[in-house]
Parts: sequence; C-alpha cells; structure tokens
Amino acid sequence: MILLLWACGEPPPPPPPPKKAPEVVNHAPVMAAAPEVEPGGDPVVGGAVPVEVQFVGVGELHRRYFGDLEIVSDLSRGLGACVQERAVVRVSYDEDERIGRIRLLADGDQITCRPVLSGGAPPVAGSSSLDVSGLEPLGRSLAAYRDVVAGRFDFRVASFRIELELLTGTNGCVMQLGGQFPPDGTTWDPCVDLGGERSCAPGGDDGTATFAFGDPKQTAYLARCFDLPVR
Repeated sequence: MILLLWACGEPPPPPPPPKKAPEVVNHAPVMAAAPEVEPGGDPVVGGAVPVEVQFVGVGELHRRYFGDLEIVSDLSRGLGACVQERAVVRVSYDEDERIGRIRLLADGDQITCRPVLSGGAPPVAGSSSLDVSGLEPLGRSLAAYRDVVAGRFDFRVASFRIELELLTGTNGCVMQLGGQFPPDGTTWDPCVDLGGERSCAPGGDDGTATFAFGDPKQTAYLARCFDLPVR
C-alpha cells in the first residue's frame, strides 16, 4: 500500500542530511624526552623538554609524519633552549582555507628566551619597542621541524605557517614567523594577534625582530604575554 501511494502521489521527502561530527583534537603519544638534570641540581638550560604533539584536521598518514619519534626528539632538544616544563605543539589543517599551521602553545612564563622591552626597569607601558631576537632558537627549532617533515615525507608541508601562541593571565597573543618563504625562524611577521585583534608594527617582507607599535599600549600588551613586568 505504501509503495502504491508513493507511485501515485508525491515522492517521499529526502532523509535529513547527517549532522557533521564535531572537530576532534587527536593527540599523538607524549614524548618521553625529559630535561637533563644534574645530580641534585636544576634542569640544564638547553636540555630536551617533553613535547606533546596535537592534531586538528590532519589525516592519519600525516599524523605519522609529524609524530615521527626521531623528528619529535630533535624538536624536543631544540625547544629545550627556550621552553621549560613541557612543550605543546599543535599541527592543524584548515580544509576550507587550505592553510596548515604548526603552533607552539605556551604560558608566558614558560619561555626562557626572554624578549627585552626598552624603557627602564621595570619597563613601563610607554616603552617604545620589544626586542624578540632572543626567540631565534625557538623559531629555528619549529622551522627545522617543518623542513624535516617536508623534506622527508611531503614537500607541501613547507607551506605550513609557524606560530607561537602565548597565554598569560587574561592576555593572549599569537605571533607568526616572517621572512622569505619558507621562514627560517630568525624573524617574525610584524602583524600579531593581540587579544583577538590584529595589530601591525613597522616591518617589511623580511620580517622583524623588534616590535614598535604606534600605540605603546600594544607594545605593553605583547610584553605582558611574555610575562614581562610591565606597569
């Protein structure tokens, strides 16, 4: 009877489209690398740091590439020069925008390669510039991670953007490596995300290692993301 009614009347309505599953962050195994410790002493500066690699929108094959134990072990030794306690690296790919990212997530006080804020001690909000050249070991380590994965497995990874996300108190900042393609980790894009707003300091295609925003409050905001004592 149901078949007869469908044949003589209107066709049945199509089934509702399936709901899109929420995006899931897939975690690679946490590296067993630990800081080198002298007997009875503190961790040696520059020793390996435990690294956790996370993935968003990355397929199984590329998760294996980025999670290769030898490559991540090299990354852990490189980041140990600038990051203490542990390093969280998130590899993501946005299918709609066709943009890949390698982002280090850290609290400001985890970064031991300290930027220098001009303008006295302690620095004040009216300081003119923030020198981040000390971050070069961090930038180079992330760039080398990208380059090794690209060279060994998939050359398209060379186009992945490399970013540093800092959260300190209520301040949040996102910086991106700058310079000629592919960025080598020595300079940063002069445009940064400060609390969800894009702010640009002077700088050209070669990137910059010194941020001097037109508004000194922006310079102070970026400094606070590194947990610098700004008043």
